[in-house]
Amino acid sequence: MKKLIKPYLQGDLDSYCGLYSMVNIAHYLTGPLTQNQAEDLMTYMLYILGQKDLAENVFSEGLGLQSIAFLAKTVLLARYGITYRKPFHLGQYPTIGGVVNRLRHVTLSRGYIALIAIEGKYSHWVPITNITDKSLICFDSSDLKLLPIDQISTNENSTKTHILYPRHCYVFKKP
Repeated sequence: MKKLIKPYLQGDLDSYCGLYSMVNIAHYLTGPLTQNQAEDLMTYMLYILGQKDLAENVFSEGLGLQSIAFLAKTVLLARYGITYRKPFHLGQYPTIGGVVNRLRHVTLSRGYIALIAIEGKYSHWVPITNITDKSLICFDSSDLKLLPIDQISTNENSTKTHILYPRHCYVFKKP
């Protein structure tokens, strides 16, 4: 009997979800970007990360907070006029309910997209375009469509499927 072999999927061999997220944010807010424009943007981001010695671990470890902030300033703002803020950067660490309520208010406004970092089932940067009563609606490179709110926590000791890190949350605004 032949052994069942599964194909590798985007993200199985690399940690480029942060780069894809940045491309998808530009695509969502200022696009649509053509295939060539998206490829050029990806290449440019890798180039400037390399110039700042930030590209070393992108392939194996993905983008960290410093690299996401660097790309937001040097690429999304400079090239596309996309601004950003970190709504949970300072102050108390909110519960998932606090995060959802704040992001719901923002993402329901036209011209915004959020970027969240999750751990657990996935270690992943996920762009969020909307929030329903039950789910975060994703605009994701690995075809993740929904993140059920009842499966997410901001508490690292939780047994929930996903841990969301509020301080790693960005909200991007259309120019």
